[in-house]
Amino acid sequence: PRAGCASVADRLGSSPVNPSRSVQPEILDELAPDSPAAVASRRDLRVINRLMGGERWIEREVRARSRTGERVLEIGAGTGELGGLLSALGAELGGLDLGPRAADWPGAATWHQTDVLTFTGWSGYAVVVANLFLHHFEAEALGRIGEQVDRHARLLVVSEPQRSRRS
Repeated sequence: PRAGCASVADRLGSSPVNPSRSVQPEILDELAPDSPAAVASRRDLRVINRLMGGERWIEREVRARSRTGERVLEIGAGTGELGGLLSALGAELGGLDLGPRAADWPGAATWHQTDVLTFTGWSGYAVVVANLFLHHFEAEALGRIGEQVDRHARLLVVSEPQRSRRS
């Protein structure tokens, strides 16, 4: 991290904004990728993503802040919609997800089907993005992800809205 700046690991893991935060399993965590309930849940998530605008915001930030030739890694790449937006920028793209390569994932882009906590390819990516993904992890795991991002990436772009009754 830069002098005077908290590391990503510190910001993600050891000093949570909401100390009463509770990580709850989601329906997609328990379902086979091709089950009808998983298909319906992913359809609902696509609608929510469009309404919230997180993917468009990430695409704008990557376009404005990435450098020519930097490779981009989407963690929690899921169904591939964000990857499609990012591939249109012309950057070399990788997706990381527990599930199999998404049908909508760009053809020339790399897919890593593995756990983000055991992924060993961080050094190949200068830009890391995540949309509605990091809320799945407890502070210790967030800290581990943050350590890898700190060590290898120049730019981290994350959309993770506040989850509260009011918002």
